[in-house]
Amino acid sequence: MLLDNFKIKRTIILCTLGTILEWYDFAIFGSMIPILSELFFPNFEKTASFLATFAVFTTGFVARPLGGAFFGYIGDKFGRKITLFSTIIIMAISTSLIGILPTYESIGITSTIFLVLLRILQGLSSSGEHSGAITYLSEVVPTHKKYFMLSFAFIGVVLGMFLGSFVGWITISFSSADFLLSYGWRMPFLSGAALGICGLYLRIKLAESEIFKSILRESKTVKNPVLEVLKKNMKEVILVAGMYSLNVLSFYIIFVYVPADLVRLELLNNSTSLAINSIGIFIISITVPIVGFFSDKIAHQVFLKFSLLGFVFLTYPLFLMLYSGNIYLLAISQCIFGILMGMFFAPLPVIFTNLFPNNKRFSGVAIGMNISAMIIGGTSPIIMVMLTSLPNYIFISSLYIIVISILSYFSSVLIEYKKLSI
Repeated sequence: MLLDNFKIKRTIILCTLGTILEWYDFAIFGSMIPILSELFFPNFEKTASFLATFAVFTTGFVARPLGGAFFGYIGDKFGRKITLFSTIIIMAISTSLIGILPTYESIGITSTIFLVLLRILQGLSSSGEHSGAITYLSEVVPTHKKYFMLSFAFIGVVLGMFLGSFVGWITISFSSADFLLSYGWRMPFLSGAALGICGLYLRIKLAESEIFKSILRESKTVKNPVLEVLKKNMKEVILVAGMYSLNVLSFYIIFVYVPADLVRLELLNNSTSLAINSIGIFIISITVPIVGFFSDKIAHQVFLKFSLLGFVFLTYPLFLMLYSGNIYLLAISQCIFGILMGMFFAPLPVIFTNLFPNNKRFSGVAIGMNISAMIIGGTSPIIMVMLTSLPNYIFISSLYIIVISILSYFSSVLIEYKKLSI
């Protein structure tokens, strides 16, 4: 039994707001990378310090498949709500602790070790949050509005990333250099505690999905949903991972790596880079619900194919604009990337959740998405740093995204074929 219209809207708002707060905590680390590199790797040469900080950023992804399996098990065995409640607690605590962490100057390499451990905790939390929100919403919204309503699971992530980028810009723009390196950088992280409390309050108000309640009533939970998925649904997991690859790669390169890299190359200052970055991310948040709305009325494949073709043919010229040093070309490029990403992101929640049965849905979606997040998303900034040292690195970097776009295209084709052959 689905919720009535009022309860559906209320549930979507509560779930989306909780996701925004959770992903703000995860995103603020990326926004502050140029500052963190100075504080936790001060003895490194500038590029090495930059690379080392991105390596710490990557550790948040290493833990994600493990976290996806763990939270997938909890979600399919004990409920969607308890998982969404747990992830926001872990994220709020780990982010707040980064805000009170002594720097390298105070305790040396120990500070870096703690930073890595806290980043891993952030990764564990995010591994269950996004897949959990997608699974939960898929079970409470009406079928004829599924693409639009499930798009809010992505809107929450994107707006959380936007908020992290925006707060990073505010912090850097309105702090003196001395204050920023002493106390100013801590403020965005410490705000994670207050946001976490708000998120907990919102998540408490969520009701467990009726679909999961019926699974419990009918004793249809499986003994170990994670093992069941790996044994019987591995093809679907691989397809989710393949399709989700472009999602994580494009976002973390264009809206996490590139802004920091432009600062490193001194093409832009940190404040301007984050301001433009925030605009691009906001464009995604507008595009996603629009595409979700029309995907309920016309075939979603139209938007997927258009966006994938856009990535294949436009990525190289858009990269030339990103690294042109011209602020207007940079802004236009990020906005076009934002539209392409929004068109690609919007249909994914429905596509992914339709691949798995009710009693294994959380595990299947979580494992597939988080394998891709670790292999593709987590390594992308490090690979990009290495590509930067090569001749024609702009072309090679573009080719990296184009190849993953083609992989995602074939994954989408196989998913459609599987649906038609059932």
